[in-house]
Amino acid sequence: MSVIQAGLVQMDIAYGDPGRNRIKAEQLIGEAVRRGASLVVLPELWTTGGDLKRAADLAEDWNGESVRLMRRLALEHRLYIVAGSFAELAPTGVYNTSFVVSPTGQVLTIYRKVHLFPLMGEDRCFQGGQSLTVADTGLARVGLSICYDVRFPEVYRCLAAAGARVITIAADFPRPREEHWVTLCRARAIENQVFVLAVNRVGSDPRNSFFGRTMAIDPWGEVILEADDQEQVLLAEIKLALVNEARGRIPVWEDRRPQAYHLHRGAGEP
Repeated sequence: MSVIQAGLVQMDIAYGDPGRNRIKAEQLIGEAVRRGASLVVLPELWTTGGDLKRAADLAEDWNGESVRLMRRLALEHRLYIVAGSFAELAPTGVYNTSFVVSPTGQVLTIYRKVHLFPLMGEDRCFQGGQSLTVADTGLARVGLSICYDVRFPEVYRCLAAAGARVITIAADFPRPREEHWVTLCRARAIENQVFVLAVNRVGSDPRNSFFGRTMAIDPWGEVILEADDQEQVLLAEIKLALVNEARGRIPVWEDRRPQAYHLHRGAGEP
């Protein structure tokens, strides 16, 4: 498709209350659908918020209620859902995991967060993922990332090099690092000439408050839409032709020289 209607769900997540959050997520996804969304993106840990000490107790496997809800809503509404992330219970441990569901209700792909944020204790509660992920949807190839990943530009270069034209960032990005969020999200779009759908939460938990500022950013780094600090749904029109336009005018991908990307360790003149 040449144009995607993307619904960006900026939630006020109830701390450690998956049942309440599932009800709210269904309502907000329904609002996005009524406004014409064909793709919906949720924030990080939308089922539990930052209740990391109970992550293992609150974690769900792939037959859990949260995954079943996302599969049902995708099927009922015939849309793609990038289901932010949730605490995934796996045989090898608990992960902070994003996943994509198709309009047939099937889980297309999963992404386990690679970079765990030590300031919030994620590295003590979750196992780290070991690889990156792109999803081949019927709309576009979509790359997945989660919150702290945004500080690692190599993640986004790899996703774009793998063909992603749209990259999602599901986040629980707290105050006071608001300007970091804005700058980093725009930079990831500019340097890779992709659309970035950056979905943050709002509200607060016992340790942090969250500023929102969910954004859709085009391949030129221009902010198409931006939320404030209140719960809401944004609907962004993603014109995929802008990817080729940006890459045609500034041919970063053609001008890359990977063979030269190493340090010269010799002394004096080469």
